[in-house]
Amino acid sequence: MFKKCIMKRENIKSLILIGILFMAFGIIPTFIVDKEVHNIYMAAGMLTGIGMALFVLAIFNYIRYKRLSKLELEELEIEMNDERNARIEQMAYSLTFKISMILIGLVVFILMLLNYIVPAYIVLGVFIIASIIFQLSTKHYSKKF
Repeated sequence: MFKKCIMKRENIKSLILIGILFMAFGIIPTFIVDKEVHNIYMAAGMLTGIGMALFVLAIFNYIRYKRLSKLELEELEIEMNDERNARIEQMAYSLTFKISMILIGLVVFILMLLNYIVPAYIVLGVFIIASIIFQLSTKHYSKKF
């Protein structure tokens, strides 16, 4: 099961780059911004942590790829490109999107009840943008297939 959790080889380099960028955006503000601006320091720490997590995850996956034999790599590539696994992944993404949209709607409702109007509008904007992207991608793929 642990071998199935490996990410695709082409995503490792981009994940390393994203992790380094997040760490840089988290570390640089600590030298520039005053320490009294607590919100920036919290955001910088969060970005540094996320960047480090992405970087370490990518490095571990890179090491796992290097330790696999040629036969194991071929078997892994076949398994990752298997139609059944691709369909399972698509179904999981679909379910995750549906649940996320319900949760975002719930967050908008809770923010409105707590009288946080501006954050509620921001989250509502994210909800609307995600819905539009979903509709456009559905239209695109229905024409393609």
